[in-house]
Amino acid sequence: MGNRQEILPAIQANIKAAFTDNKNALNEVFNTAVGDRTSLNKVAQYIKGIAGASAPPLHREPRAGDIRDSHADISKARELLGYNPLVKIEEGLKITYDWFCKEKIYSK
Repeated sequence: MGNRQEILPAIQANIKAAFTDNKNALNEVFNTAVGDRTSLNKVAQYIKGIAGASAPPLHREPRAGDIRDSHADISKARELLGYNPLVKIEEGLKITYDWFCKEKIYSK
C-alpha cells in the first residue's frame, strides 16, 4: 500500500468527507461505491482468478428480501466531495486479497 491508486473507495471518500470545505457536505450520508454495476457472479469470478481457486460457485434459490439488482448512486459524493473512485472492483479485491495474505489472515 502507500500508492495513491491503492486507496480503497470507502477510505478515499471518508478522507474527502473529513477534510471538505463544502458546508453543504456536512452531516450528510454518501454512497461510496465505485459507480459500476457488478454481479455477484462476476465478483466470484474475480475472486477465483485472484486467489487461483478452481471450485465452482454454489448457487441457491433467492431468499425472501434478497436484492436482485442494485447500483449505488455516487453522484452526491461526486458533487459535494469531489469524490471520484480511484480503484475499480477487481483491483480493490486484489489489493484486499494481497493484504489478507500479507497479514497471514488468509494464505493460499
